[in-house]
Amino acid sequence: MLITVPAFQALFSLHDVQLKHFRRYDYKSLYNVLEQAEYKITDWSYFTLVSYYFDV
Repeated sequence: MLITVPAFQALFSLHDVQLKHFRRYDYKSLYNVLEQAEYKITDWSYFTLVSYYFDV
């Protein structure tokens, strides 16, 4: 399973509000959510921070 979520709460912007995002995740916060749901993370990476620069 591949999961993509918005990263880094400090980058929360109007763009997130328009997309109806409620929060952004870092590794630890997403790991905790997935662990509680009994999922196991086998690989992890961040990607595409480029859109942040257009939202500011």
